[in-house]
Amino acid sequence: MMATVTPYENLQPSQTFSPFSKCCFCIPLRTGCFILGYTSLVINFIITMFYAGSLAIMAILTHGFRYIHVKQTPSGEVVPDVDSLDKAKLHMTIMVILLVGFLNVSWLMLNGFLLVGLHKKKPGPIRVHVTVATIRLLLSVLGIITMNTNKIGFCWVEIALSGYFIMMYYTYAMQLDRENKSEEPKPTADDVVTEIVFSYPKNIDKLKLTDKDLTEVVNANA
Repeated sequence: MMATVTPYENLQPSQTFSPFSKCCFCIPLRTGCFILGYTSLVINFIITMFYAGSLAIMAILTHGFRYIHVKQTPSGEVVPDVDSLDKAKLHMTIMVILLVGFLNVSWLMLNGFLLVGLHKKKPGPIRVHVTVATIRLLLSVLGIITMNTNKIGFCWVEIALSGYFIMMYYTYAMQLDRENKSEEPKPTADDVVTEIVFSYPKNIDKLKLTDKDLTEVVNANA
């Protein structure tokens, strides 16, 4: 009984265990990336709406960022008490809310870009997300190191989880690269013959050969 010979192009590398081959060690990688992507999208949308709502409520309570309370003049007229509002603190608070809101909107758009890449199986958008997320993670680490906080343990846990999820996205992007390369059409025998004909030297012993002569030579040696 003869053994079955497997063609070289069908040979697959041995599968080795990787902590990033599955999401949380049990969920398929693609499914896990979708779950993380949509979860992050929803959370960032809620946070963005929270900051937008906070800014709107602040505008209402301060009567258009002008005053909080009113006062009565000696003549009995009710006028805004402009001294009841600390303009410096108000402006600082507004700037912080706008800055954090802008960052959340940017991250929200990046999550949408990531999901487009996941749905279309394009590694490019996923790599962009991985790059930006890595920079954000490094800045978070730098902030924890330079800042004294009582919740440093919780911060490090959050950073560890973020790093794990970033590696999941990166692993899936690499997997898509391998799948795209495996789906590329392989050259046929006619393509190989044509390439040889056009790259074969046309001058042998100072005799100039035509394309027809080269084709006959290649076919004779095939």
